[in-house]
This record gives sequence, C-alpha cells and structure tokens, in this order.
Amino acid sequence: MRTNRGPWVRAVLALAVVTLIGGIAVTRGASAQLITPTTTTTAPPASPTTTEAPKSGTAPKLVGGGGDDPGSAKGVIPPGYAKIIASVKRSRANNTSGLIAALQPLVDHGMDKTQAAIVGFGRFPVAGPTNFTDDWLNPRFTPAFHLHEGTDLFAPLGTPVRAPVDGVVRHTSGGAGGLAVYIRTVEGHDVYLAHLSAYSDVKPGQSVKVGDIVGFVGSTGNAAGGAAHVHFEIHPKGKGPVNPKPYLDQWVAQALQMVPAVLQSYEIAQQNVVPQVLTESLAQGSAIAPSSPPRAQLAWASSANPTGGALRIAEVEAAVASDRVNWTRRAEVAEFKRQQTAAADALARVIVRPLTPLGLRDVLGVR
Repeated sequence: MRTNRGPWVRAVLALAVVTLIGGIAVTRGASAQLITPTTTTTAPPASPTTTEAPKSGTAPKLVGGGGDDPGSAKGVIPPGYAKIIASVKRSRANNTSGLIAALQPLVDHGMDKTQAAIVGFGRFPVAGPTNFTDDWLNPRFTPAFHLHEGTDLFAPLGTPVRAPVDGVVRHTSGGAGGLAVYIRTVEGHDVYLAHLSAYSDVKPGQSVKVGDIVGFVGSTGNAAGGAAHVHFEIHPKGKGPVNPKPYLDQWVAQALQMVPAVLQSYEIAQQNVVPQVLTESLAQGSAIAPSSPPRAQLAWASSANPTGGALRIAEVEAAVASDRVNWTRRAEVAEFKRQQTAAADALARVIVRPLTPLGLRDVLGVR
C-alpha cells in the first residue's frame, strides 16, 4: 500500500480537530447502538414451511448463486419458500461512490485513496468502492438450496475489510464462508465477514476497534469463481441473523454526514493558524512603553565607564525586551498549541492504528 508519508502525516494532524468538534463520535459510538435496528426484519425459518415434495414444473425457477454470487447457477426453489422470498420489502441498491467523491479533496491533497477511505468511511466495513443490494433471504443453491442470510458487498479483490464494531476477533476457514472473521462485542453481538482473500495481522482472540483492518475482499469458500465480495451478517446477542442492509445504508449516510467536518478540520490544521483573537491580543500586548533611560544617556555613561556602562546598556536592553512581551498572552497561545498537539496525537493514534502492524503498535505507542 502506498503511504505517501508526508501528506498523510499532515492529513492525520489536520483531522485532529474532528475530535474537538465531536465528529469522531459518529465512528466510535457505543457498539450497543449498532445493534438497534433501524427497521424491523424477520429471521428466516429453520426449515421449509412444507415438507411436500416439489412437483415437476410447479416450483418457480430462479437464477441463484454459486455460493453468494448471484447468476452463477440455477436451481429450483422448494415449495413454501417462494412466498417467504416475495414477502421481503427490499430497499434500493446502494454503493459508496458518493462517499468516495465527497472524500476526494483528501486525495487531492495527497492522501492515498485507501487511507482516505479508512479515515472517512465511519463504520462501513469495506474501505473502497463497494456495491450492494438488499439480497436478504434471496435464494442460493450452492452447495444446496438455502436463503441468503446477509448482504453481499461487492468490491475489488484485495480491498481492506474494516471492523464495524469494537470487539474480539475469531477466525474460521473452510466450508461455505471460506476465510471468515467473527467479531463479538462486549454486549455479545456478532458480526460476520466471509469469503476473504486473506486475514490481516489481527490474530484470533485479539481485540479490535472500529476501523481496524481485519482482512481483505476475496472469493473464498462457496463464492469461488464468482465476483470478489464480502458476505456480511449481523447476529444480535449471538442469535439468529437480521437483515444487515439497513445498518449498511445508515453507516454510509453517517459517514457522508461526517465528511464536511473532516474536510473542514483538515483545512484548519493545514493552515495551522492561531485563532485571530489570540493573534490580535499578542500584537496589542507588545505595545508597551519602555521604562529605561534614553539610549544616548546610556552611551555617555558607557564612555565614562567602559566596563560598567556596557553592562548597564545590556541590562537595560534586556529589560526593555522583557517589558515588550505580553507573557500572559504568550502563555495562552502556548496552552492552545499544547491542547491542539494533544488532540492531534490522540486522533493520529485512532486513525493510524488500522494501518499499523500489531507488532509495532506497542513500539510506536499506537494503542
């Protein structure tokens, strides 16, 4: 991954102001809020609504997926399921193109596109161009007929996959999901990301924060041979899955809402300007009349006493310089800069953390 370190460091420092204005709260809210559905959904049944054997020519035929890739295989829907599938009120297709366009100013300033996505995508789990539809409970026929219990996020192979919640990681491999990651929150909610091409350096049992990279988009498991994507599920309290589409839509919308604050904070930090009121106060504070003998008088004293006079001139010049400084205003400016630096350091750790290998986090102080 190209780091372009100079512009990236400047961008990280710039984004520190987001902390001061509260923008970062959107991406790091309590994980409990994540599992508060914006819409109600119905979990799929554990078995068909009827055990009647399908009659030839009567069951509707739909194009299903090879794994999670719609269109790669055909199959027959068993009796009872067509009604379930048709009952789902589906929302419109969505993508991250608008979010990517909104974050383009960061790229224009020299930030890598992937870094910009990691900074500005909020809770959305794929850090890059992504398309997805409301494919909840759609039919799937590989390896056998089943209803789709998640949302497929189609993105270029190798795109970083981010943690949408704070939690503990568990890996699974093989079977339908291929390389997959579970993340369990402290409340016991699970999110599931499957068909990865590879894991990140996060190991099973380790904790992650929102935005940490846990893997990369792929097509493993029963998605082999299909378009690269991530199969994404949400299991409240570790139980049956719910439709993730409303959450994904909400995360894209939240990230879009954050963009103006992110860009504004970037511009503020790029300018690195002390507030005008402090600047003016400091300028006014320098206009202090000196309380010292005239320089001509000091020069005469110096000629009469070369040793003592020269020392006296130096003492008076130092006193004049000291009197011309408004020390109270200087202290205010110093404190402002100290707070600005502390905020920058704190947010830099938040943003850089997903990009830092675990083995280096303690060494670099990125926690």
